[in-house]
Amino acid sequence: MVGNCAEVLARSGKILDRKNNDVEDAIAVYYSAACHILLGGENWVQNQDSKFKVCSMLKTFFERDYGFGNIGQPYPEGVTGTLGNEKPDYEKIRKYLTIIKDKAQCNIDITGAGVTDGASLDTTSPVTGTCGHKDANFQIATNYPAGWQPNNWNTYVCRTPTGGALLSSSNLPGSPPTTPQCWSRGMYSTQAWADSLGLEHGCGSSAIMYCCLPE
Repeated sequence: MVGNCAEVLARSGKILDRKNNDVEDAIAVYYSAACHILLGGENWVQNQDSKFKVCSMLKTFFERDYGFGNIGQPYPEGVTGTLGNEKPDYEKIRKYLTIIKDKAQCNIDITGAGVTDGASLDTTSPVTGTCGHKDANFQIATNYPAGWQPNNWNTYVCRTPTGGALLSSSNLPGSPPTTPQCWSRGMYSTQAWADSLGLEHGCGSSAIMYCCLPE
């Protein structure tokens, strides 16, 4: 996605300039925030420019503040589905931006989340990571073609490797190489990519958790 971010931000900017309270506006915020994270790199939270741009997008979504005194109308129930028919796009965006807000520590009020009836939304979300993610990009020095993933990668889970399990390393033996049963997160994920998805990097910060075939 990072290679397309200039185009994504240009298109999203045109949508946000309309200041409409529709789902297209919410999606534009979503993609803009993701691109600012990717462009900021691994340390985007410490990069003040990137953090400011991300937090500005969150402020637009949660507080409907477009900056420079431009306040938009709250997203209506037809977008948020707050009367019992939540729309998947809005809910996905809300959960993602809530995770990003906590990571960046943006000073933003999310209690209304653009809801017209003042209802308080549940801001909890199960923690998931990039283990088994369909877009994982494996960084392996030799023998593997670009775009390679282990067979049944989508079934991999986070767990502690059992004794004797073959773990990943920077250079894998064999031609064709032997495929490890468990992968460390640095082999298939980056912090910036995980942040852009609103996910944990790999299996989280635990040093004993690998992304492995199910037992």
